[in-house]
Amino acid sequence: MYCDKVLEEKIVVVRRFTGGGAVYHDLGNINISVARISGERLVGVEEIFSEATGLVSDVIRELGLLPRVENMNDVVVNGFKVSGSSAAIRSGGYFYHSTLLVSADISLLKKLIKPRIERVLRGEVSPAKYNPANISMFIDISVRDVLDVIMRVLEKRFGYVSTRRFSGFEKEMAEKMYREKYLPKHVYKPWI
Repeated sequence: MYCDKVLEEKIVVVRRFTGGGAVYHDLGNINISVARISGERLVGVEEIFSEATGLVSDVIRELGLLPRVENMNDVVVNGFKVSGSSAAIRSGGYFYHSTLLVSADISLLKKLIKPRIERVLRGEVSPAKYNPANISMFIDISVRDVLDVIMRVLEKRFGYVSTRRFSGFEKEMAEKMYREKYLPKHVYKPWI
């Protein structure tokens, strides 16, 4: 990430507990988060990324485009990265989230996210990793339309999906659990 540009643009930076590289969010991209209970069954990161990229790929196919998974956690359309995923495995369960670029400010994204070209040169990742694009580059569609497709795909995969907003109490409890359970005491610092 280009920290000087982040400061100059007054961009808020938030650290996610799933780790991974920097992710750009604005009102033109969608974050899909899924928490699953695995019980006693051991789940590996490859299986989780397969589920995450599979979900996004299903959405993209519903939109009439042909997705391809690259670098284990990226979904690519016509050589452009339209989605990336990150995951965390915890005792008895796992969590993943994926972004889907619909109509994000790609020029600002490219100013803020520093490509690690040496990874491409070493053959660790494909060039698509650092070649982002919006779904709207390929089809005329709004964020609202994509959200509707995502809900249909989620319901097909998981059954009923609630669309209600979290209450203040639920948000407070989630923050408390995150601070107390998932962050070491010496690490917690409010990032915003």
